[in-house]
Amino acid sequence: MMMMIALLALLFTSHTYALATKFRGKPFAVTSRPVALHAGEVFNKFGHPQYLPRHVIKDAAKKPIAVTGYKADVVEFEDATGKKIKQSAPLYDCYLHHYGAIVGRMEDLLPFYHQMNGRLGATMPMSHIHAEFEQFVFNTKKGKHSTKKKRVASIGGGSGAEERGTPHVYPPGFAQIADDIDAIMPLMHLINTKGTETVTPAGNSPLLECPCTSSRQFNYANQTIDGKLPNIPFGQCNAQMQVDANPSCAFDTYIQGYRCCEDGVFVIPGDEHGDLLNSEVNHYGMKFTFFYEHAKSNTRALRAPVGCCDVTGDLE
Repeated sequence: MMMMIALLALLFTSHTYALATKFRGKPFAVTSRPVALHAGEVFNKFGHPQYLPRHVIKDAAKKPIAVTGYKADVVEFEDATGKKIKQSAPLYDCYLHHYGAIVGRMEDLLPFYHQMNGRLGATMPMSHIHAEFEQFVFNTKKGKHSTKKKRVASIGGGSGAEERGTPHVYPPGFAQIADDIDAIMPLMHLINTKGTETVTPAGNSPLLECPCTSSRQFNYANQTIDGKLPNIPFGQCNAQMQVDANPSCAFDTYIQGYRCCEDGVFVIPGDEHGDLLNSEVNHYGMKFTFFYEHAKSNTRALRAPVGCCDVTGDLE
């Protein structure tokens, strides 16, 4: 009898999980522009906005769109044109630290991208970036004929390589709701580990830890790295990490982590303006697959994701 109850409970749990992970609505896919990276080089900023497929733009022009779920993957392109995807990139070749994306209007995303030079506090949670973007749109359109606020969808934030293959499905009745969308702007933090042979005793690349190389300039008096205050402040470790005297909790003992993983730096030894630029270039990016339907009157809108980007300094 007990075995029968346990079996029924297992079947119910499996059925519930299957329902919770089943995508709803119509799918569409969009890829980022290729990112050219040398071995050991880091990309950590917004990618150029890309238009959505035409049929999605037409659907979104009719009624508000409800994004019910999505998948994200790191891909390797054949070349710099980005016309052909070579493969789903092995994570031992290109590590994804974290990602995010805003789905909105090109007329808003493009000037936002350019004004922020392709980057706006890429360490921020997507909830913060989402709010910054909405404020930017409001400020640029203030006083113009059309001032009605249009909703945008945001995904990702603290999501990274460990979530590859994990379906992001929102519960029935909930969705990211967006109005009249036609474009996406991705945020990508990628590390090219291809061609770097060093591995840790555990069998993974130490580059995933973003080691601080001799190229990083630490100013201990001003508490700056490469002449700038770290995007993620120190002094936010939890009690247990402080008891353990984790070296990443303090500037003076910092040897690896997000603060040494800014856009354009290398996480392998060498001259960042010399020999490291002679290595082979690989072209990586991200492919996003969204599932959507038209929003209903009772569809509940989800807020932008929170939480990012380092356990020694959570920004949410």
